[in-house]
This record gives sequence, C-alpha cells and structure tokens, in this order.
Amino acid sequence: MHWLAYYGFLYNLTQGRKCIIFSNARSEVERNINRLKLLAEEKKEHDVFHVHHGSISTDSREYTEAQMKNSNLPLVTGATVTLELGIDLGDLERIVQTGSPHSVSSLAQRLGRSGRRGGMSQMCFVFSEDVSAKAAAFFKTINWQFIKCIALIELYRENWIEPLRVEQYPYSVLFHQTMSVLYSNGDTVPAALAQKILSEHTFSNISQDDFRLLLQQMVEHKLVEKTREGKLTIGKRGEQLTNHYEFFAVFETPIEYSVREGTKEVGSLYKTLPIGERFLLSGKTWEVEEIDNDKKIIYVKFVGGQSAVSWIGPVFGETHTKVMQKMREVIVSDTGYGYLGQNAEKRLAEIRKTIHQTSAFTAEHQTDIFKISPNRYGIFPWLGTRALNALRYALPTKGIEVVDADTDWIMLAAVVDSGAVLEVVLREIKTAEVDVEDLQLPDKMPAIGKYGGFVHPVLARKQFIDRYIDVAEMRRELAIKV
Repeated sequence: MHWLAYYGFLYNLTQGRKCIIFSNARSEVERNINRLKLLAEEKKEHDVFHVHHGSISTDSREYTEAQMKNSNLPLVTGATVTLELGIDLGDLERIVQTGSPHSVSSLAQRLGRSGRRGGMSQMCFVFSEDVSAKAAAFFKTINWQFIKCIALIELYRENWIEPLRVEQYPYSVLFHQTMSVLYSNGDTVPAALAQKILSEHTFSNISQDDFRLLLQQMVEHKLVEKTREGKLTIGKRGEQLTNHYEFFAVFETPIEYSVREGTKEVGSLYKTLPIGERFLLSGKTWEVEEIDNDKKIIYVKFVGGQSAVSWIGPVFGETHTKVMQKMREVIVSDTGYGYLGQNAEKRLAEIRKTIHQTSAFTAEHQTDIFKISPNRYGIFPWLGTRALNALRYALPTKGIEVVDADTDWIMLAAVVDSGAVLEVVLREIKTAEVDVEDLQLPDKMPAIGKYGGFVHPVLARKQFIDRYIDVAEMRRELAIKV
C-alpha cells in the first residue's frame, strides 16, 4: 500500500477523536506521527498529534499525559508500552494498533485503555503490506503479523493469557547482590556470604556449586579478593566498580545523549549521529548541528518534512507456542471472524487460498514441511520462540544445516536431500532423549543482564538455555507422526 493511502486511512480512523495509536517499536511510532502531522499540515488542519515513549523528554511526556487526561478536544498520541498501564488518560474513544501486539497480555492491556469510564471498548488494527512481495516465495507473501493478530484476538476471547515465567538463573543480579553485600559488610566468610544471599527467594534455584563458580570468576578478575583469614573482600577492580554511581542500579543504564533545540530538551538517544544527519524524534524531523561528547548533548534544529528513524534497532518479542498453534488453526480452517473488515476478510481468504494451493498444510495439526529448492526444505513446526530455538539447535546434531528463512520467528529452513529424510530426523528428535548439553549452541554466550559479562562461561551457558531454549516443550509440542 502506498504510504499516502495507509496514513490517510490512519488519519481518518483517528480524526475528531481522542485516541492512542499503539505500535511495538519506537521507530514505528515516530513514522506514524510524523506522517500524520504532515497530512494535517497539508489539509490545513490542527496538529493534534503527540508522541509518548521512553526517548521523549519527561516534560513532553507529562505534557501529553495532562492533555490526554484533561482536554475534551480531539487528541492523538502515538505510544509504545509506556501508555499500556497505570496512567489515567481520561475518556479514550478509540485504541488503534498498527501491526499485531506482541502477546495476548499486551492486547488485553491495550484494549483495556479504551472505554474506561463506562463506555464500550473499541480497538482497531491497521496493517500495511509491501505489494512487491507478491512474486516472492509463498511464505514471504503472507502477512504473518496479520494472522498472529487474529490468533491473539481468538485466544483473548477464549480467556487465555500467557503464563508468567520467572527466570531461574538471574546470575547478573546475583553478581550485583554479592558485590553489594561485600561493599556493605566488608570482609565476609564465604559460607556466611552464601547463606545470606542464596536464602533469598530470587536465588532459590541457584546451587552452592554455581555460587562457588561465580565467586571463583570474581576472584580471578580481581573483583573480589581472599584475605589471609580466608574471608572475601572487595578487590581492586571491584572498588572501581562499586564506587561508581551507576553500580547502584541493578538494571542496565545505557549512555544517553540529550537532544536539545537550544535550551529545550526534545528527548534522548542512546547513540550519537553524524553532524548534518536528519532523523525523527517526537514526530518531527531534526538535523544534527553540534555534538558535545563531554556533556552528552546533541544540538539540533527543526527542519520538517519526512525522515528516517536511524537511532533505533529492530524490536523482537517472544511468542508462546499456543499462539503459534492458533495461527495454524486460523489459516487452515474456513472459520469466519465477524470483527474483520471487508479488506481484512478478503486478505485472509487470499492467504488461505495460497496455503491450500501449496499442498504443504493439512487440516490435521502436524508439522508442515515443504520444498523451497532442490536441497532446501521449509519447516513450519508451529512452536513458540523458546521451543523453536531448541529445534533450531537440535537439527545440526542430526547433521541437518539450518539456514536463514527470512521469517525466522515463524519457520525454519534446512539443507537436506528430501522431505522424507527431514521427517525421519524430526521423528528422532521428538522420540529420543535430547540432552540439552548436546545442542549446537553459539560458541560465545551473549551477556544477559547488566553484569552478565562478569558471569562464568559455564553459568552464562546455563542462563542462556534457561532464558531462550525449552527442549521439553519442543519434544512435547512438535507435531510429527511417530
């Protein structure tokens, strides 16, 4: 869809109403509000559009909140999760979501923002598509976010919501607490230190051996030292760490650059931009004039017009297996959904026809395998993020190379001679005992948490598996004939 048609539709959908336009990424919020501002200017109508997310200045966010709560005039605010909960915004006539929410939980929270004072809740979903993708492989032509959105709505109507998951091995927090106790108490006997810290409920799944390994790593890196009496105390590097004000925050606090137009703060960025570069922030286009690296200030001037959002990377979320399985149900069934608009009904029919023509999907729930090229096959296992990751790392243990599929959150692509061979391998993975230690994981584990870089590699691997991989769910939910 041409951008004018898409944003024109979004403009008409919110015109004359007090609305929130939710998006999953700050970059999308910025683009939406920027284009709507330009349309208002073109139509010579009032600019009623605001932006609310973590990179907008506190003053601007508070001003937007006050306007949304107290004004009876039409106002439209683009937001991410910052307006999902907690802030009283008064009567909201409509909630708009661009794309699909991440989860049923997020859908419920955003839907709950409308109709708060006795009115009926109303939420609209708007999707855009790249028409150039029509000639691509069939799985690239499907708007998976659209299908996911229907699945989330159906699960919400069934009163299902994602279960809360608690991290089992918060080693970064354990590191911080260990350093904090030593900083406060001074020299401490290791046994007493372990008893004090591991007795906390947060660390109930962390063993004495794990804690001992963490302490060994801390001693080796001179963060902690052993005294002659066998006690532990803050080491030379540890003193540098604990004497810095940033140590008192458990969570990561990235370096922020204040973006200012003269003395007025527009917002903040987590990285600098070249002088002369134009970018979107607060729904407006700015140009970098000067950078003060010592004071962490980016001075800008307003230039107007369209621009890109070069300061934000992609946003990824975790999807539950039940959502994935509901998505399959949506595309293989002929069920109608009364809440779909005419265009949405037509698009769903097109997607179902595409799926039917591939002959890769059957009405029976199972793993769907299809041929992409002579030695490359696609796999739709309909698994959530953590179970899909487990399958991604399990296939190479059976000699199957996993390659980029361009839609990694929904499917996998494998290099293999035939679909029959792939079926055999999947059957083995489902029925045989899979040792998580045998999975072909990345050689270097990413640091998880603010102090993840100080965690012993063995513990880092354990934490990575707990957070990102679920072998048991993979084997339980992998629907392959056995």
